[in-house]
This record gives sequence, C-alpha cells and structure tokens, in this order.
Amino acid sequence: MFGFQAIESFVAAARTSSFAAAGRELGLTASAVAKSVARLESDLGLRLLHRSTRQLSLTPDGHELFERCRHIVQEVQALQDRAAGTRAEPSGTLRVLAGTGAELSLALASVEQPAAAAAPPGRARAELSAGPGRPTSGSRFTVRWDGEPRTGDLVTISLPEAPVGGGTAATYHPQTGAQLTAPAAEGEYLLRYLSGNRREVLGTQRIEVAPALAAVAAPATVEGNQVFPVRWSGPAGPGDRIVLVDPKAGSRAPAVLSHANATGGAATQLRAPAESGEYEVLYRTAQGTALARQRLTVAMEPVVLQVRGPVKAGKPFQVQFTGSTGPGDVITYQPAVGPKGTDLLQRCAWRACAPGRTVRARPL
Repeated sequence: MFGFQAIESFVAAARTSSFAAAGRELGLTASAVAKSVARLESDLGLRLLHRSTRQLSLTPDGHELFERCRHIVQEVQALQDRAAGTRAEPSGTLRVLAGTGAELSLALASVEQPAAAAAPPGRARAELSAGPGRPTSGSRFTVRWDGEPRTGDLVTISLPEAPVGGGTAATYHPQTGAQLTAPAAEGEYLLRYLSGNRREVLGTQRIEVAPALAAVAAPATVEGNQVFPVRWSGPAGPGDRIVLVDPKAGSRAPAVLSHANATGGAATQLRAPAESGEYEVLYRTAQGTALARQRLTVAMEPVVLQVRGPVKAGKPFQVQFTGSTGPGDVITYQPAVGPKGTDLLQRCAWRACAPGRTVRARPL
C-alpha cells in the first residue's frame, strides 16, 4: 500500500508539472519521484498524470486526488515545522548541585551559553507586482520587482501556507521580469521574490487566480473525413489544446480524435472522423479540464467506386469515385485470387482523392 512519500511526490509533481522540479523540492531524484507516482497509480488503479516530453498534466482522476491530498501534505509539513521549532533550542529545568556560593558560580560558568548568530548582511526588500489584471487558471502572466535583481533570483507562486521555495518557480530577468503559469485551481496564492544565493524572501504579493473563461465555435454539421474550421478563445496556457472527442466513448477522458494547440491566434482546424455521428469540440487545458465545449454532427457520405470496363491486362484504367474523401486518402486494389500467403495489396494514385475525379491505375 502507498505511503506518505508517494502522496507527497504526487502533489509536488502535480504542482510543479515536472518530476525534476518536484525532486529538487523534495530532495529526491526525478527518477525516485516518478517511481513513487507510478506506484501510487498502480496501487489506486488510476492514471493520475498525463506524461509528455514537455510537462506533466493532471488527468480528471488526478485533479480530484490532488485537491484532496494537497491539504494533507500541507498539514503534515506544518506539523513537521512546528516540531522542528520545538527541537531547535534546549528547554526545560536546569538543576545545579552546589554547596556554597563559590561552587554555584563555578557551576554556572561551566554551562555553555548558545552563541548569538551574527545576521548576515541582507539585500533590500522591494515591491512585487503581477499583471495585467488577475491571472486566470492556467494562463501565463508577468511578475515585476522594483528592487535591484541579481543573477539567479527567482519568483515563486504557491499557496500562502506553503514553505519558502515551494510551488512553481521562474527565473527573474531584469528586462522581461518573471513569466509564470497560474495554477489550474482558482483561489488565493502568494508570490515570493527569492534571492539567488541564500533564498532570502525580498518581496511578497498575494494574488487571486480567477477561473479561466473559454469558448469554441465550429460548424453545427461537418462532412466526414474533412478538415473544418474552429474559432476559439481562452487562456492559451502551455499545453492547452482544441480537441475533437466522441462523448459516447464512455470514459471520463475520451480519446482525442483530432487536436490542435491553443496557440498562434484564435482560429485553427480539426479533421472530422470518417464515421457519421455526434461529436464534441473542447477547449482542454494541460491539466485535462474542459473549459468550453460544443457539439457537432459529422455526416459521412459513403465512398462509391466505379470502374468503366473492360480492363485490359497490363494497361492503365480509370476509377471514378464520389463521397467524403480527404487529404491523404488512397485507392487500393488487389487480385481477387492470388498465391496463398502473399501480400497483394498495392497503393496507387494518392494525389487524385477528390470527389468526382478519376484515378489512373495499372492492373497487376
């Protein structure tokens, strides 16, 4: 059965969208964090994270578990910090055996007094600002600092009760500031400006992450196997996509039939499946949350082939076809009877797949 380390690893990976970043936060290797999360998924029988070469994102099951577990991790960390504080300095009653005042003076002189640590010279604090406006869930926003930045300085965003250094971090650049991605969950968060050497907190700012708003607009009916336009609006966060899914698939996260990244403007294209039915276009965040959806009908016109014969052996012949065809479609042919065990399927004339046109092929 999974333990607290597996839960802590999952929460850190979900919050930072990276096994490597979670490992740095927990003092573990990226491989150790990944294995802990994999064991947790195996024990629960659920897939919690989508894994890609760019970043991690939560599945619907993962998002639900994250909301429950992050509070547990915060409570445990608070207890650990409180316990560490009580152990940091000796406490209790000191008993000294002395028969005379002189003996008492000698005994007290032998008691080692804790040396007062000299406070290292620190850097000046300054104001943090984020904008423009309130960031929305999953969106990118810029943070500025009014102080004198140095190489290696960081800006972090985390829950207010998280320890210093927790949450998601971004390097601060004097010219452009720090570019952060807002958490997927709406609510109140804390920005911290941290020095690059001792990780001093040089500035803080509370911000409110608003729920993201999005919309998608596609034709009500599209032809099967054809590309169709989609207009969209939304936070355009890293990993956000416009996807086409089959809502009848029966899964909480139905398979994506066609997709496009939610970047580069407010218009994109998807390709309809080669099967008639009802489908949905979604604006889906990197964490798997659907911010907007629209139903559409796919009407697939059957493809009909016609060969005007007779066909002479070894000579080109024409094939006429109509129906819902699309880019990349091919016409194939093979002998009705052939040697057993041989692959007789041949491709030809992929460039001619448009309704009402003909393809020239050479018989086998």
